Amino acid sequence: MLIYFGDFPNMDWYLLSYIGMDWKNMTDTWLTVKEVAQYLKLSPDLIYKLAQQGKIPASKVGTAWRFNREKIDQWMEGKEKPRRNTMPGSKR
Repeated sequence: MLIYFGDFPNMDWYLLSYIGMDWKNMTDTWLTVKEVAQYLKLSPDLIYKLAQQGKIPASKVGTAWRFNREKIDQWMEGKEKPRRNTMPGSKR
């Protein structure tokens, strides 16, 4: 549910505080391109490219991309490759 109090800029914060919510918890679920880039330590350009190609879980809202933090974490975990256990001097 979206609450808009355009004429009272602090009213939305006040109401959310009153009902026991805070902005940080509300915004942590969905990330912007810049936030995902910072989170994954990648460039925003690469994040845009991956989103446009459908290679990263993303949703487009109008012209803006949004990323679900939980799905990004799952996607990254799926990208992990098992480490090879090699001994010194062995051929790869």
